Amino acid sequence: MERDIYILEYSQVIEIMGTQEVVEDFLLTKQDIDNPCSLSGIVKDTEGEVIEGASVKIFTPDFTPIKHELTLQDGSYVISNIPAGTYLVMAACSLGHFKLSSPQYVTLVEGNVNLNDFVLTLESIYSVIYGVVKSELGRCVCDATVRVSQIEEDIETIVAEVMTAKDGEYLATVSGAGNYVLDIVSRYYVQLDRHYVSVIDNEYAPVDIIVREVALPPEGTINGVITDKKTTLPIEGAEVALYSITDDGEIIVDFMKTDSDGRYFFGYVPEGKYVVKAKL
Repeated sequence: MERDIYILEYSQVIEIMGTQEVVEDFLLTKQDIDNPCSLSGIVKDTEGEVIEGASVKIFTPDFTPIKHELTLQDGSYVISNIPAGTYLVMAACSLGHFKLSSPQYVTLVEGNVNLNDFVLTLESIYSVIYGVVKSELGRCVCDATVRVSQIEEDIETIVAEVMTAKDGEYLATVSGAGNYVLDIVSRYYVQLDRHYVSVIDNEYAPVDIIVREVALPPEGTINGVITDKKTTLPIEGAEVALYSITDDGEIIVDFMKTDSDGRYFFGYVPEGKYVVKAKL
């Protein structure tokens, strides 16, 4: 049987404009056909039923991926043309929500066919609610809290709280089928509507949320470093108080202790007059 000497590689899509000259070089990887080994087996669930469409993948011992195959209708797989050596093998199947298999170490010897079967365990039943939070103007909202509450007999119970990413995305897992409501908790935004969603077991339910930006009063910050006057070394644990100056005198509105570098920082300081006092 004739074998390819090198593994097939391909370029990106090339678009020729007019008389353009394009150079597309290739680095081909030579097939290891001198010492071919193979690995085969069957993937089943804990009830002994075979699993079709599971992925079986081999890695080097440092978890560098080598190649993979999918199981057939009878749960079998064959990974061939593997150089002799020691490998890590794992099986996974997203269909049916199975857990990732425990890793198996195998040593392949030239000319031998190694048999490795896997048993996959079902995950606990859960569902996923996910989406994107944006403002009315289409701006992605990051660092907002998405609060998910389950509704049972008109009683709402918080079951998940997740933060939005820099692109406004969020993802929350809930324990299976039920009715849920989503709320946004943010200092800078308010939700236009509460978002209700019903999910079934093992469902991935997309829910995008639109919020309105809140106009906040101007605010500032006050920060600094507390040091020893004689040694100029920073003082850790110094007690720093922020006083607001009013017509009735001075009122403490914030308090903190300095960090190991003597630093303190008061955020969200509304317009007004203040004085900072420090001691140890």
